Amino acid sequence: MRHFYDQVNVAWTLPKAGLLPPLCLATSKSCASFEAEAAGLVSKHHRYSGAPVTLSSVVDLGETDGLRVVDYRAVQERRDVLDSSGHPVLTDARKELHGEAALTWVGDGWRIATLKKVV
Repeated sequence: MRHFYDQVNVAWTLPKAGLLPPLCLATSKSCASFEAEAAGLVSKHHRYSGAPVTLSSVVDLGETDGLRVVDYRAVQERRDVLDSSGHPVLTDARKELHGEAALTWVGDGWRIATLKKVV
C-alpha cells in the first residue's frame, strides 16, 4: 500500500499517467479511477501542489478467498490543484481515510485487486 500511494502522489504531483496500472489488476475500478485522475491532470496541464495522500498505517488482516487483505488509514491532505501557471483551480479539503485493500500475488509482486472504503 505504501508504494501504491507513493505512486499516486507522484502521478498527481508531476503529473504522470501510466504509473498506477502496473500496480493493479485490470479489473480494479478504484485503480482505474486513480489513473483517470492522473490522465486528466496531464491532459489539462494541472498538478497537485504537494503529495495529496499520507498513509499512516497498514495492518495485515490475513487471507480471504486467496487474496491478502490489508486495512489502511491515510489522510487526504489539504492541497491545491494548480494550473500550468501555478494558479489554484481547485482545493481538496483535508480528511481522514480508512480503507481495505485486497491484494493478489502476480509473478513479480503484489497487485491491488480491490480498494474499498471502510466506514
